[in-house]
Amino acid sequence: MYPATLTDLGERAHLGGVDTHITDVANVILHEDLRDVVLVGHSYAGTVLPGPADRVPDRIATQVYVDPAPTADGHFGIHPAEATEGMAGHVREHGDGWRLPAPDFAEMAAHPGGEGLTGEQCRLIQPRTSDHPFATVTEPLALTGSDTSEHRRIVITCNDFCGLAEAGIGRYQQAAAALEMHHLTTAH
Repeated sequence: MYPATLTDLGERAHLGGVDTHITDVANVILHEDLRDVVLVGHSYAGTVLPGPADRVPDRIATQVYVDPAPTADGHFGIHPAEATEGMAGHVREHGDGWRLPAPDFAEMAAHPGGEGLTGEQCRLIQPRTSDHPFATVTEPLALTGSDTSEHRRIVITCNDFCGLAEAGIGRYQQAAAALEMHHLTTAH
């Protein structure tokens, strides 16, 4: 396993966006000379995963999306437009205009995305969270079209994903209809 730390998270939260994250992952694959790679990404990483597969398609065996829908070329992140608009106001008010503040996990345990988290788990998670650069929500995915391979694409859904597909959000419905799907009965 080779985890990739994305440039604009953690202590480097002020840098980059989607394209930077794609470069981060592709560089790990190239630097480590990895072959038959199984790319696994959770949530926002559904926007990143198609990028390394596009840049180094001969190195990729499988893409596994955990609770996102894969993002298509030219499309924006994982959030519907109305949610992005609301987030933009939050970023202006609480994130200095460029960062999406990390959630308060004590509060999150009471919301659907944090369903099942205990107070102790929230206390463990909170100090390890960081703000998320808002550019990753507003920058469209830009692919070259070089990924013409037939590698596996698997979506592992959690309860939130199913709700989005059932609500009629197109990309979630398309993923549910077209890709190999598995379900975990858990929160995001």
